[in-house]
Amino acid sequence: MGRFARVPPLTISHIDTAWLWRYTQTQQKIARSFSSQVELIKRYPQHHFVASSAQQYHWLEELYPTIYRSVQEQVKAGRFHPVGGSWLEHDCLLPSGESLCRQYLYGQRYFQTKFGVRCKEAWLPDTFGYASQLPQILRLAGIDYFFTQKLSWNNINVFPHSTFRWIGLDGSQVLSHMTPVDSYNAQANFSEVVKGVENAKTLGSTDQCLLLYGNGDGGGGPTSGMLEKVNPSVQPSEVADCDSFNDSKPQPMSIPRCPRLRSARCLTSSKPSWSRRQMVRAYQHGEESCTLSYIVEYVIPALIRLPSHH
Repeated sequence: MGRFARVPPLTISHIDTAWLWRYTQTQQKIARSFSSQVELIKRYPQHHFVASSAQQYHWLEELYPTIYRSVQEQVKAGRFHPVGGSWLEHDCLLPSGESLCRQYLYGQRYFQTKFGVRCKEAWLPDTFGYASQLPQILRLAGIDYFFTQKLSWNNINVFPHSTFRWIGLDGSQVLSHMTPVDSYNAQANFSEVVKGVENAKTLGSTDQCLLLYGNGDGGGGPTSGMLEKVNPSVQPSEVADCDSFNDSKPQPMSIPRCPRLRSARCLTSSKPSWSRRQMVRAYQHGEESCTLSYIVEYVIPALIRLPSHH
């Protein structure tokens, strides 16, 4: 029997706030990416665009006010969509619970103040792991949905679901989706649509899976060529934006046969970076005495021996 799934396309421009370049270059990437998408929105009536991270909008507001005002206009028109509700696409493994709370306190407050919107979805496509208390924090921040993708890169333990209920420590639930296309920088090719259908793991619960396309990491977003590959065969009402995709889904408690997952999740890879994170996490949880001993024995004497600067 053939497989059937709906794969609504969603345009994004993933921009790593901190990676292989300086913050000043990130700010330039934000300005170029956002201004390019505003122009494409004007040229293509069916084009909707989503972008996360309140910090990036804040930089745009401070450094490129003309572009920022054009983004505000398109947000008001319902064509440019702030997503995520957080200050950044944050790490979930090293920060404390208070830090995670502040991510959504400041992020949601910024989007509400500047654009009059509160995000309904958490947006962490490029995060390497997820703390078990995050569903509770998200629900308290007014967020019902969670999107990610990175776990599909596991090369040790294959993640078993595309759409699932993630249950936090206190029983809070968020309806979660991980695109089976395995990318947040897709190029709007037919082969990617086929991959999404073939890789979808929870078609018994929902027949939908997102295709996120647009040049990313260093920003850019979809090009006119990508939009023209998708749009001739797609009516404007069928082009995805986050609100319409979320609203088409039942509430987390009402999806039949939807898999349920508890506890923290992390990327399992043969690369050594995770062991370093584990070491830091251990110091944060239960090994403070070892850290204190090291500081007392080595760090403080070294500081005492340093020459003073007056």
